[in-house]
Amino acid sequence: MGKILDVPTTVAAVKNPTSKIVYDEYNHKRFPPGDPSKRAFAYFVLFGGMFVLSMSASRDILALASFEVNLSSIELGSTGDILALASLEVNLSSIELGSTVTVKW
Repeated sequence: MGKILDVPTTVAAVKNPTSKIVYDEYNHKRFPPGDPSKRAFAYFVLFGGMFVLSMSASRDILALASFEVNLSSIELGSTGDILALASLEVNLSSIELGSTVTVKW
């Protein structure tokens, strides 16, 4: 297989995947792919981390939801007279279908 000189080595590695990787075994021995003695531990760490992440995310979502409920009950400090001025009732039976009405109060 020839060298690709016009692209970075990382791009060449992505475009030309190979299982013939040379490892320096001076400091440690390389485990073969899919070593059964390490697979169970890897799955435990992977799915345990995913479980912890999902539980913390759900806790944060529930905290935000309860915070929004508390904000809606507080109405951000609006008093009753301001809320009464903001409400308006319009009789829709007197408005013809397809027409537009502007209401000012």
